[in-house]
This record gives sequence, structure tokens and C-alpha cells, in this order.
Amino acid sequence: MLPQVLRFSAPATTAVLARLALRVGLGDPSQAPGSLADKFLDSIEAMGDQLGIPRLLATLREQDIADLAAAACWEADTHDPVPRRMTPLRLRSLAARGASTPDSRRARAPQEATQ
Repeated sequence: MLPQVLRFSAPATTAVLARLALRVGLGDPSQAPGSLADKFLDSIEAMGDQLGIPRLLATLREQDIADLAAAACWEADTHDPVPRRMTPLRLRSLAARGASTPDSRRARAPQEATQ
């Protein structure tokens, strides 16, 4: 789920992701920040694959998704600063994709209004 959440947050964190890409040697300063950010996000996905981190939440049941989404939104709103707020609907969509899509690589979250 980390790559999907990072990609969702990318519009609000592109500059930071670009700096991280440069820091780990994934590009050079002449490249556009969006391109660098994508390289960094791709490297996170590749690292997960190399480590054998599953892309699917095989044990996640459909009925659990709404509860998990609500809990995650509550935690982010009350405990953790987040670069881009995610609605329960967006979280449910990401969790459902993680529970049922064999390969979420390069999956882009649709733009939604932040609140």
C-alpha cells in the first residue's frame, strides 16, 4: 500500500520526492521534479518487489475496507500531519485495489478535491 499512498500524495510532495531521488542517485538536477519524483516512486516499488513485499492484501476482506479507511482517516486527521488529505472514499478505493489487483504498479490515484 505504501507505493499507492505515496503516489496519491505526490502532487503535494513532488519537490520532496525529487530531492530524495537526487539524494539516492536516481537522476540529475537538470531533470524535471515530476520525472525525478516518478523515478523515486518507481524505486520504492522495485525495492518492495526485491524484498518480496506483496502488492496485495490477500487476507483483507471487502467488509473490512470501510472500517480500515475510516480508522486511517481518523488517525491522519488527529495524530499525523499528512501532505494531502485522503477521503474515506479514496482510502477505500486504494485498499480495494490492494486487495484485488495483482499488479498496482504505476497506478495513479485520480485527482480529488482536498478538504
